[in-house]
Amino acid sequence: MKNLAVAITIGAAFKGVSAFGSAIKNTQKLKEKIDELNEKRVNLANKFNESNKAAIRLNNTINKLKRNLKGINVSLNISKEMDNFRKEFRSNFLDKVAVATTIVAPFKVGIDFENEIAKVKALSGATGEEFKIFSEYPIPQSVKFCHLLYATLCGYSS
Repeated sequence: MKNLAVAITIGAAFKGVSAFGSAIKNTQKLKEKIDELNEKRVNLANKFNESNKAAIRLNNTINKLKRNLKGINVSLNISKEMDNFRKEFRSNFLDKVAVATTIVAPFKVGIDFENEIAKVKALSGATGEEFKIFSEYPIPQSVKFCHLLYATLCGYSS
């Protein structure tokens, strides 16, 4: 029985050594797996850092674009204001030209009329008395209208 006990003890010792060897192998496999996972963790951290840097660059670019957009909007507003000023100036200018034409036209008609009378006097050779008779003829209605229009625009009443 002693032999049996020694045989069991020796068998158990071999079994323990075998189990210890298996534990060492499993520990080695576990260490390899941990090293592999640690390498993946480092790679993921590097990729995250790269992604973070790319996100910061993208954010900076977006901010620059926003500033550029603000500048473009300011330029557009200035352009619109200039267009409105041009339109208003053009409108005001044309209004002033119309008023000036209305004021100047009767004078031009009157001056032209006087020039024509002077030509008639020169061509006819009429003396002062003869011409006085001619000048007493009625003034054309268009000249009277122009003088009346001018007087009305200037605020005179008849």
